[in-house]
Amino acid sequence: MLESNQRQAQNLDLMVRGMDKAMSAAIMSQDPPHPVEKWQEMKLLWQQAIALLSIITPDSYVHELRSKKLQEYGANLVAIDKRLQLEKEALGQLEAAKELASIASARQGIAQTLENWILVQATWSEAVNKLSAVNKGTMADLEAQQLWVAYQSGLASARDRQTREEFSATTYQEALRLAKQAKSFSEQQEYAQAVSNWRLALTYAQQVHKDSFHYPVAQRLISSYSASLAAAEVKLRVALVLKTARAHLSRACTGIPTICEYNVTENLITVQLKPEYVRAVKETFITAANRGDYDTLVNMDEHMDSLRAALQAISDNADIPLELYDQYGQLKGSYEPNRS
Repeated sequence: MLESNQRQAQNLDLMVRGMDKAMSAAIMSQDPPHPVEKWQEMKLLWQQAIALLSIITPDSYVHELRSKKLQEYGANLVAIDKRLQLEKEALGQLEAAKELASIASARQGIAQTLENWILVQATWSEAVNKLSAVNKGTMADLEAQQLWVAYQSGLASARDRQTREEFSATTYQEALRLAKQAKSFSEQQEYAQAVSNWRLALTYAQQVHKDSFHYPVAQRLISSYSASLAAAEVKLRVALVLKTARAHLSRACTGIPTICEYNVTENLITVQLKPEYVRAVKETFITAANRGDYDTLVNMDEHMDSLRAALQAISDNADIPLELYDQYGQLKGSYEPNRS
């Protein structure tokens, strides 16, 4: 009886000790979430409780209670193990997010080009996604919620800078393209198109954002493009003057027969009377003089005065000296424009 009672006492002691371990584990698990270390400690307590109850002999009068508690403790151990794994996974996700955020911050500190900022934005985005994936209801999730605002701020800042760099890169490239076209138009002496393209190129260069990689070089382009635009505008004004002068000369030299032929440059207008015109004028003068047709003679004088006045007006309007040559190419006279 003593041996039997001792065995029953031992079984009862094991039962009490096991239930004590279980009680400690149950109390420790209250008010989750808990860190990994605490879940591990709870798991160990449940394992110890199960181990103690497993030693109890089948002939113990607490055997029925033992069986019930073993089933209960086993279920609790499985639940704790799941929480432990969940917390470990969450911690891993949190650490991955932190590492990505650290990389994003480092890259952001040295980023300059559009490609750099695309990488920074992508890294912040990945860090935010990792943070979002942290298992809910865990200790790691509590820290993740605290980091969320900072990570979103980093992502938003990177996106803004990437957008700014994309815009600046686009406007910079467009400025270069328009400047290339402007140079081509200038070489082809199409100054109106050249002026238009230089103006657009200058506008695009001025739109490059101050806080962007292309800003310093865009500032150098602005100075160059402004000078090129001014030069093109001067050439356009000259081209328009020459075009107008040629149109006026064309009207002045038109007649039956043709009165004259002309050449216009920036520095000189040359007009040469046509032989057939000179011959017709001489014949008209001779015929009118022989007939005593003074009206015709007066008209001829007025015509010559009108031609001379027209040529002088063309020279004045164009602000270009004019030289008049006879049908043989001999200089008959020259005219300096009135610049008063």
